[in-house]
Amino acid sequence: MLGVVYTSTLKDFLRPGRLVVWGLVSVVVGLLCRVWTGMSGGMPADVAYGVATSNVVFRLVALAAAIFAPMVVSQEVEQKTIIYWLTRAVPRPVTLVGRSLAAVTASGVVTVMVSVCVAFGVRGGLGGTFLPDLAIALVGAAAYCSLFVMFSLLVNRALVWCLLFAFGWETFVPNMPGMAALSFHTHMSRLLPDPKEAPDLDPIAQAVQTVTAVDVKPAVAWAVLAVSAVGLLALASWWFSVKEFAPREDTE
Repeated sequence: MLGVVYTSTLKDFLRPGRLVVWGLVSVVVGLLCRVWTGMSGGMPADVAYGVATSNVVFRLVALAAAIFAPMVVSQEVEQKTIIYWLTRAVPRPVTLVGRSLAAVTASGVVTVMVSVCVAFGVRGGLGGTFLPDLAIALVGAAAYCSLFVMFSLLVNRALVWCLLFAFGWETFVPNMPGMAALSFHTHMSRLLPDPKEAPDLDPIAQAVQTVTAVDVKPAVAWAVLAVSAVGLLALASWWFSVKEFAPREDTE
């Protein structure tokens, strides 16, 4: 049953039209990274790639998760279609896990497209630390999706709250003393290889150095991301199984 829920939901999430849009976004981002790299005044490739990964790839990972995760439950509730698939002979936890895994996969597909385009835009290829950095982004996508699915079970109009978290909380909290560890972006950036120091870093690069300077050990960062991805999904599955979810009449 889990496989059926997963595959049917994934087909819906990755419709050709959506893939084309995300592909175009990825290409545009890659081109902008190419232009930025050319204007960066000779910044070493490793430093430029680290800056682009932390400030472009990881941000778009959060954006993709913020868009796909609310589709798991919140969108169905708001469109009043949830009653149709809750009446099926599939346990609620199985339904939520299958749909959530589809959201993680869809976010992962977007992550791969963006990562490839950024790598070509900055480095001209997929060498260096591309695969380790991609692994970080994919685990981060899973953590974001689990968190946003939980959001969608707790609040109305979850998409708005997910976007606020992705671009509000994840932008300001990493640079706030004593609170940086409460951000997934902090842990993802901490796992990036430390780039060699370069003179005259632009403000974006300085921001990356601020984030990666947080005293979070790599093992702790991996644990936070992995445990968050699994633990929050398990919590969401339990919550979905014990609470009532019906079409909302206040979404007009």
